[in-house]
This record gives sequence, structure tokens and C-alpha cells, in this order.
Amino acid sequence: MDEAVMQSRAGTNRGNESFPSLPASWFYLCKSDDLKSGPVSIILNDLTFVGYRTQSGRIVVLSGRCSHMGAQLVHGAVTGERLVCPLHGWEYGPEGACEKIPAQDEIPSF
Repeated sequence: MDEAVMQSRAGTNRGNESFPSLPASWFYLCKSDDLKSGPVSIILNDLTFVGYRTQSGRIVVLSGRCSHMGAQLVHGAVTGERLVCPLHGWEYGPEGACEKIPAQDEIPSF
């Protein structure tokens, strides 16, 4: 595949229950080669997404905002299989969950 795509599973409704503003579908993020140099982001209908390639080569697309303070993850760094937030270093795994917080052992559930 020479293009990275993401699949939206749930759209958001803005006053119209019949038509989601972001339908469940596939959306173009970038060329696959663009992920070799680090995270790439896209905004779709006010929602930010970030894509990156893990050290093992897996392509991952997550919410583009850190769940801690909303920092833009596109400015973070890929470390192994995780994307590290540029603000406080929270690390997000390929499934989108925070897997490590540098300042504490307990990871809050979101």
C-alpha cells in the first residue's frame, strides 16, 4: 500500500441525528513514505488525528491530542512502538492507550 489511510468508526453528530458529520469510512492521511520522517496530522471536521510508523514498521493512527492537556501529538517523537507527547512525555501505544507516564507509575483510565 503506498498511501496511509485511517478508518473512522464513529462520526460526531452536530444537531442532525440522520447524518454523522464524520461518517464511518476510510479517509486519506498521507503517503506511506511521509510517515518515515515522523508523525503526520490531519484535521477532519474539527477532530485531529495523528499517524506514525512504529519502529517495527506498523502504521498507526490515533487521536491527535494528548489526553492529559491536549498537546498536539504531531510534535511528539516515536520511541519504539509508542508516540511520546512533546509536552510532558506521556507515551501512547499503537492501540491509542497511554502506556507510560514519566512522573508516575499509575496510569489514569480515560
